[in-house]
Amino acid sequence: MITVSFTNLRLVDGLLLPVAGCKSFRLVLSGHSGRGVKGDDVICAAVSAIAHTAVASAAKFGGVEHRVTEKDGLLDVEFDESLVNGSGSGSAQLALNFLFTGIFEIHSKYPGTIDLKFD
Repeated sequence: MITVSFTNLRLVDGLLLPVAGCKSFRLVLSGHSGRGVKGDDVICAAVSAIAHTAVASAAKFGGVEHRVTEKDGLLDVEFDESLVNGSGSGSAQLALNFLFTGIFEIHSKYPGTIDLKFD
């Protein structure tokens, strides 16, 4: 199962929003869906593509500073407070909501493949 953890981000009326007053925000995706052979798992590929696109878009269009740690079965992204306070924060938050919407759709259509957590 793929675990997707959102730290200092909350879900309000279907929108992923930063928790007020926080200076960093984290997104961690770990594990494998188990729906296919490693390297040929379409669920893992879809989640990975959505996550990488959203993170790159938050940086490119939102100007959000972030740190990425990536290795087999792990994508760990920490965003700084520019996610909330930066001039492109609206674009960055849109990118994160794109990510959440895509992952939630996969979670709904393929039960047992993704575990969503909010810390």
